[in-house]
Amino acid sequence: MSGTPVLADGTTPAVGADGQPLPPSTATDDAHAYAPAHPGIGVVKRINGDDAATAPGVSVPAGSLMMVTFEVTNTGDVRIDPVVLTDSTVTEIRCPAAAL
Repeated sequence: MSGTPVLADGTTPAVGADGQPLPPSTATDDAHAYAPAHPGIGVVKRINGDDAATAPGVSVPAGSLMMVTFEVTNTGDVRIDPVVLTDSTVTEIRCPAAAL
């Protein structure tokens, strides 16, 4: 008996830390075991270095420049590739990492 490891949706192949699909496991191969994947991602939006989600919000004087940054963290146990971030107000988001 053998099977290909997949994510919780049952169809997406699970990948290792190197981004490559995990090899099929077999019932007779003790070196392989099934461990369910737990994908997760955390995003913190900052305005001038302050967390934009912290009440009462970030105060910025009218007409002044703002530096908006996003801190994106892989909080799960599977690789995220590609990383794509969108925001309803920030239109040009650049990410230095292609995968987390």
